[in-house]
Amino acid sequence: MKTGVIILFHNYENELEPKVLIEQIQQLDTIPICLVNNESKDNTYDIVKDIRDHCPNVSVVNIKKFKSDLSAIRAGARYLLSARKLKTLGYINTNLIPVDFGLAHLFEDVISYREQLFKSRLPLLKPNNTNIRNQLFSIIDELHRLEAV
Repeated sequence: MKTGVIILFHNYENELEPKVLIEQIQQLDTIPICLVNNESKDNTYDIVKDIRDHCPNVSVVNIKKFKSDLSAIRAGARYLLSARKLKTLGYINTNLIPVDFGLAHLFEDVISYREQLFKSRLPLLKPNNTNIRNQLFSIIDELHRLEAV
């Protein structure tokens, strides 16, 4: 099953650990990942571009005018759907990750539970369906369901 992952960032420079994240993303090299920068005022955009430069399965969408989290996630979904043939799309909103937990720890769980996370019981994308919102699933919520987080 071909699954894409969208990761939303907004002013996340201080929490990002690029070297660790690059290593973790490289373990998921068969999964297309879209890093969405939602008008960060810090250096988040530069950091996610650097991650993209080290990981061939990563693309970056830079939103220049701040949007709601859902709108920003949908922008990443539209990009991934136009660039790849995908059956499922999961997203991670970094704004919802507790600071003491961190994205690196969350990614460890994604790697450990990738088989269960991306099983066919998750929402399947329907061709020509323009309602992207109904086709996404929260990776954080799914990890909670799996009792990983």
